[in-house]
Amino acid sequence: MKTIVFDFDGTLADTFDIAIDVYNKVAPVFRVKSISNSDRQLVKELSLDEFALSYGVSEYKFLPLVFVLRYLLKKEKKRRKIKIHNGLLAVIKQLSFSGFKCGILTTNSRKFVRSVLEENGLSGEILFVETNAFLKKKYKILLKLKENYGDIVYVCDEGRDIVAAKKACVTCLAVTWGFNSFSNLLRFSPDFIVSSPDKLLNVLADL
Repeated sequence: MKTIVFDFDGTLADTFDIAIDVYNKVAPVFRVKSISNSDRQLVKELSLDEFALSYGVSEYKFLPLVFVLRYLLKKEKKRRKIKIHNGLLAVIKQLSFSGFKCGILTTNSRKFVRSVLEENGLSGEILFVETNAFLKKKYKILLKLKENYGDIVYVCDEGRDIVAAKKACVTCLAVTWGFNSFSNLLRFSPDFIVSSPDKLLNVLADL
């Protein structure tokens, strides 16, 4: 039986709007363009390089901005009540009931993720939470998970996740309700793209 590895932010947890809110708070400090409400969905069409070009994030501003965003996001996510995307609770419970092992790969702390899972009634269905330190190569973590759990499927929502999965020779299933749109994900050629949790369940059941 395959092990299903979920990305956390965007894929499982509905944190996209929180990320945009935090970015807009620091945008004036870094003198970069804010994201208007009308553009929130449009930014999902952009790669990181395209976003940086469109919003004035120069090369020398990029890493400092990322570090500040990560710090503030960590605080903001703890302050707000994080919800699992609608429909995924039932999917994960069904996967667990069917014998799949389910885990999470994330840059968030294990303690924080476990608290979100417990608040959303998923503490018993997630076998492991693998934390990926910032700037550590994600594909190396996927290789480690392959070694530990055998045949794995990575469920994610961003192009960079797909690149890591391909490098680790891991089956990649991209979802469209996270940080990247269907057309953006398509550019990276994942093995599968799904637009709803029920379709996710159908694809995983057939693998």
